[in-house]
Amino acid sequence: LTPDPVEEEVDLMDLPEAPPVLIMPEAGQVEVLLVDAEGDRLKDQFMVNLSIIDPDEVRADTSGSDHWEEQPEQLTAHGVGGRAFYPLVAYDQHLKVMAVSMDGERRAEVDGPGPVRGGDTITFTLAPKVERPILTGRILNTEGMVGANLTMQSRVRSENPSGHSSASDSQVKTDGEGRFRMLLEQEYEDGATRSLTITMRATKRKPKREVTVDLSYHLDPGEHELGDLVVEVPPLIAAGMVVDHLGEPVAGADVRPERKLVWGDEDDEFYWNGMWDLRTESRRDGSFEIRGSMADGEYRIRAEHDSHLTAHQEFRQGQEGMLLTMGQASSLAGRVLFDDSVDHRSLEVVLERTNDEGATTSQSTMLDSDGSYTFDSQVPGTWRLRVQSAVFGEELLDAGEILLTGGGGQTEAPDLDLRSMLTGITLKVTGADGKPVDQVTLSNPEDGRSWNRWGESTIYLVTTAPPIALTITSPGHRGVELTDLREDREVRLGTPLRVEVTVRGYHMLQPGWRLHASLMPISEDGGARYWNHMQDIELDEFGRGTVDATKPGPHTINFSLERVDPGDPYSWHRYALPLDDEMTRIDLVETDALQSFVVQLDGEHLRSTMERIQDERDG
Repeated sequence: LTPDPVEEEVDLMDLPEAPPVLIMPEAGQVEVLLVDAEGDRLKDQFMVNLSIIDPDEVRADTSGSDHWEEQPEQLTAHGVGGRAFYPLVAYDQHLKVMAVSMDGERRAEVDGPGPVRGGDTITFTLAPKVERPILTGRILNTEGMVGANLTMQSRVRSENPSGHSSASDSQVKTDGEGRFRMLLEQEYEDGATRSLTITMRATKRKPKREVTVDLSYHLDPGEHELGDLVVEVPPLIAAGMVVDHLGEPVAGADVRPERKLVWGDEDDEFYWNGMWDLRTESRRDGSFEIRGSMADGEYRIRAEHDSHLTAHQEFRQGQEGMLLTMGQASSLAGRVLFDDSVDHRSLEVVLERTNDEGATTSQSTMLDSDGSYTFDSQVPGTWRLRVQSAVFGEELLDAGEILLTGGGGQTEAPDLDLRSMLTGITLKVTGADGKPVDQVTLSNPEDGRSWNRWGESTIYLVTTAPPIALTITSPGHRGVELTDLREDREVRLGTPLRVEVTVRGYHMLQPGWRLHASLMPISEDGGARYWNHMQDIELDEFGRGTVDATKPGPHTINFSLERVDPGDPYSWHRYALPLDDEMTRIDLVETDALQSFVVQLDGEHLRSTMERIQDERDG
């Protein structure tokens, strides 16, 4: 267990002549003991997880709006006879141990320092106990017969007061007396609704049956008896037929209800949220039936099929005889020809269509290694076909208009010949330490447009007119600007620019408010803003914060106000705090030294903004 993987990257397109040599670091040992409340070794089997606590595991993403946690290095072992053992653990690590019983009911965790020299054995002792609610009960049918020795589906669904819902699925098994036992993982939020639904699968003789229990209340850790639960055929949500444009049944269509959720004040500020737990497939005769329970609201039924166009229709709960007519669809297949020096991952094919209202829709697809491509389930009619660079969007070839016929047929496009027209360039991006960097943002220095290439340390580019000018950046690294890129090369990023910001006037924030700051590059004239390079500045209680910048030049510090909901510090709303760019502009230089800046907030502007936001919330 080491924070740095023992690894060496190998390029499959350029294999090394000698086999790579991996060197294990020096290591000590970790022993984990599992005991009961009296200190005696547990005889049950446990899963024991040992992981490294990395102080730098929380990192800002490239948008600067969220944080994500990098998965720590970890090992999992079976704790047998109250003991788990790890023979190879690197020195000087802070470790976390978590033990969970095989049924998931008992658990415990502890953290502490690991071994510091060879031969050290560090012992962690844990006393697992029940930390979550356990639901028990008995399953009966409407005739009073017990559901003995069954495996059934369970779903815990929650919806918070703002309308956002979540669900978790698992299986429930009953014994010979129809009794079940299940661990309730989902936490309860005040004011939310929470329910447990247990479903008995359909058989040749019986339809699907289920029972729903309201759990909209707090449950302490330990057992909670629900009593006898009677499964019944759930109420009808909707039933009908799915047919194609000729009226013929469509079998195997994905059919599901969608709920209308409003996110704004205007009539068009809403979206349809799919209820995947209620989805079904149309039968061989095209018929479908959806049963279950839904909260009050506006709904529609949506049907999808790979060979047809999507159909949807609004309905009222319990409606029968619905007819979902799926339009005819077409597909397009073809091939792009290019030289061996060009990698297929640098190209994409774009299909565009302008409707009768003048709105243009487009979609793109990458090429297979042989240059082939396919577009499925397209609206029949006249489309425009072209090839472009997958990174910079440079148009490489306009193939003109192409007619897609309906009836589920496939149109074969003529070969698109780009041989002798393109220059392919391969970039291998590393950090200052020479290790590959696989979170890369490529930017056009002229217009600020950017493309993220996550999970790729090797970047494939293509152009019809070299040289290429681009800027390469990555979180935690200093960016590189290339102005005359014509051929393959290795790009080594530098250490980041260290920036310290002090916000004067920070103390004027009223209780219940937080100030969020972020650093964003701008163009020399302040016109273009490079949002993809924006990074959070974590401010302390004195309004000071540091951030690692990826490039020198002019930047602006953006501020927003966060209103924290009382009683829940994790629930907040963010509001823009517009300020004059001249007040918040800073210019970073190319240096390894810490660069410090001071920004002054206008107290009257801050106060009036908070009051305006509060008035709008109260209204």
